[in-house]
Amino acid sequence: MKKIFSLLLTLALVFGPLLPAAYAVDDSRDYRFALAVDGSDRKEAEPGDVITVVFTLRRQDSDESCPMYAMQNEICYDPAFFELVEGSELLGDGVEFRELSLRDGQKAIYMNYLSLNGGKDWKSSTTVGSVQLRVVGENGSSRIRSTNYLVSTADGRDQFKADAQDVTVIVTGDCVVSFVTNGAGELADAVVPYGEKLQAPELKRPGYTLEGWYQDLDLTKAWNFDDPVESNMTLYAKWTPNTYYVQFDGNGSNSGRMDTLQFTYDQLQSLTNNQFTLTSYEFSGWNTQVNGGGTSYTDGQSVSNLTDINGGTVTLYAQWKQSTYTVKFNGNGSDGGGSMTDQTFPCGVDQTLPQNTFTR
Repeated sequence: MKKIFSLLLTLALVFGPLLPAAYAVDDSRDYRFALAVDGSDRKEAEPGDVITVVFTLRRQDSDESCPMYAMQNEICYDPAFFELVEGSELLGDGVEFRELSLRDGQKAIYMNYLSLNGGKDWKSSTTVGSVQLRVVGENGSSRIRSTNYLVSTADGRDQFKADAQDVTVIVTGDCVVSFVTNGAGELADAVVPYGEKLQAPELKRPGYTLEGWYQDLDLTKAWNFDDPVESNMTLYAKWTPNTYYVQFDGNGSNSGRMDTLQFTYDQLQSLTNNQFTLTSYEFSGWNTQVNGGGTSYTDGQSVSNLTDINGGTVTLYAQWKQSTYTVKFNGNGSDGGGSMTDQTFPCGVDQTLPQNTFTR
């Protein structure tokens, strides 16, 4: 059984940096993943300084030691502000280390521990490891954060309750906030004094409504503009495509009805086939204007982005062309007078037939 549990833990720790942990939380223990520089969560530094980041795992519910089965932590940092000092890592017994490059351009120092023999006794406060970072940023401040952290239960199926204490390194009193607009063009960086609030930027994108700004590439951690800015950061815009409606007007039809359609901006959708009829006329398509002077669409056409207004309504008017019929003339046994040309007439309109030219 222990081998099965160990296999589960091994898989969890191997794939942990790649996939977010999806475990139930066990409240019987409560841990804090604490990062510190010189024993503090706040450090003033200058470009070129080398700082030592210490990662300590602390129990918050008890001072007693207990068996450690497995744990992991991704210590994330901004490579525009820090660079890892090669070979500087100091690790506790059995702790493994590697550096990761993340999708959003950040980097992470991945530390993990795995017991293959039923757990090893760890003190209530254990220094897991430390690394040195060189400060290369020249402006603002940057936060070094614990992410994707967990302490596994004995069977590897759940994780104990845990939170994190990050550390902030300050070079200057102003923080630089960058923006990724995700489709709305470029937006200049904002410079915010440390501890002050960031003013929400005004931003528009045709066909979309701004849902908010987020701290992560996956748009899961919303930024609250009432919170103080305490580090350089990048915010990502999250957009919701607008919904609009298309209604159909028979434009003089004498029978038929059609339901209004709901559309989503930037998504192709087919128009409903015409259900209207007009005596003596044939349907020839749709137009955004009654007289056909606007944009034309064919019956059942796949369309998108008829308006960028959220909740807006576009009316399409049926276009009609008059039906016609043809009259052919037959001399019915005539022996002279030549022939008579076929005549085409519009439906529903009185017409005068030409004089007969047949003779017999």
